[in-house]
Amino acid sequence: MTTRLLDGMNTYTKETGKKFNASLDWLNQWACSRTYGLGTKLPWDTQFLIESLSDSTIYMSYYTVAHLLQGGVLDGSSLGPIGLKPEDMDEAAWSYVLLNRDYSGPHKEKLDRLKYEFEYWYPVDIRVSGKELIPNHLTFFLYNHAAVWDQDETKWPKSVRANGHVLLNGKKMSKSTGNFLTLTEAIERFGADGTRFALADAGDSLEDANFTDESGDTGILRLYTEVEWIKSVLATKDTLRKGPADTFLDRVFDNQMSKSVRETEGHYEQTDFREALRTGFYDLQSYRDGYRTSVGAEGMNYDLVMKFVEIQAILISPITPHVSEWIWKSLGKTGSVRFASWPVVKDPEENLLAQWNYLTELAHTTRTRREYYIKPKAKKGEEPVSVPAPDLLTIQVAKDFPSWKRKTLDIVTSMYTKGGVDEKEILKVLNTQADLKKDIKKIMPFAAELKRRYGISGLKGLKLDLGFDEKKFLEEQREYLEAKIPVPKVVVEETNDDKAGPGEPLTVFS
Repeated sequence: MTTRLLDGMNTYTKETGKKFNASLDWLNQWACSRTYGLGTKLPWDTQFLIESLSDSTIYMSYYTVAHLLQGGVLDGSSLGPIGLKPEDMDEAAWSYVLLNRDYSGPHKEKLDRLKYEFEYWYPVDIRVSGKELIPNHLTFFLYNHAAVWDQDETKWPKSVRANGHVLLNGKKMSKSTGNFLTLTEAIERFGADGTRFALADAGDSLEDANFTDESGDTGILRLYTEVEWIKSVLATKDTLRKGPADTFLDRVFDNQMSKSVRETEGHYEQTDFREALRTGFYDLQSYRDGYRTSVGAEGMNYDLVMKFVEIQAILISPITPHVSEWIWKSLGKTGSVRFASWPVVKDPEENLLAQWNYLTELAHTTRTRREYYIKPKAKKGEEPVSVPAPDLLTIQVAKDFPSWKRKTLDIVTSMYTKGGVDEKEILKVLNTQADLKKDIKKIMPFAAELKRRYGISGLKGLKLDLGFDEKKFLEEQREYLEAKIPVPKVVVEETNDDKAGPGEPLTVFS
């Protein structure tokens, strides 16, 4: 039963799940009672004590009703707001509240209030604790919930998030060595949001998180820079371009924001705060910066910029609430960012993302080639001669792969689809193809490139279809390429050169 509970529970990391399974494999040998130490006496044989871990791992169920029974008075010196005495909460009362069993006693109306609270708050959505408690306390937590609520699996815990310890600058914290930082000291040094930024960046896995001075300083600098940019853009917002956000670069930026929102939401749901910081802050700002430099400051669309600022405030608010609150108020929003709804965005368009990645990679590689093209060159013993900057860039695109490339791609894709294929096996199969032997010298590096693509993107990296008309798309983006490479004129033409292929254009300077 406990194994079934574990199988249906989110452990957030595979390592945590493996540790729980390992604990279940041997914990049946753990004694459930003892004759000394802490624990509750066994009612029918008081010489034995119930193992304290067995007795203490459903206490969170009591949290759901403690405010009514005790009213915040911990020593029991006064009754809670519901007016029930300790002796009123006998086994029948607790069985009614927690297990939904029949009750015919005198306090049913009051117990109904307790029952309502318990039903409202249970089950435990997430339990967070240290990884060293997996083989004991946390596993007993599962055992006891499975045993007590064996007739109602809806009361079983939904998730357990385990974490490691916190290192400071890569070393274990220790007062004796001086490598120690209190929470108050961290806030005095980095501020509340800077400290939270560094904690989020420290890591979320079972490995020990690493809080670093560098991350705290980076957080302060990045947050300050963002606040200053927002001040600047709000002060000059009337200069931004008004009207529909319908240019290619507008649509790319809007699509990237949707991607960040969706990814960040998933990371928060999995309590992966470092990843949430990456997608909701670093990536989002990178998209903004790419948009800003591509269109120029006055070319940014007003509605998109305001949308970015609002999304940025919400996405990082769980990590840096004070900065987010300032941004929220600067936008003239009412209420607090804490109560803002998560941004509603459309599904990211994969084809638009692919177009943008293709375009920026082409611009980058071609710009690198241009730098090499104009670099002064010389024969041995001669003075370097300057090369004039090119006036024309011809981009040659191919509608299809040459036959040897297509067959190689088909074979490699087929083999990778089956899984567990190594490079030697692929080369062995390619060498047996009679119609490929004449091109084998070209095939080997191509196969190596396919292996690289597969390692980065899986089977998607071996995809034949670009999903868009390459020639038409490049013709539409000539102005962007002329500015980014830079070159006075770009011409796009088709070619049958077997060095080119879909998504692999040839670039020629002249």
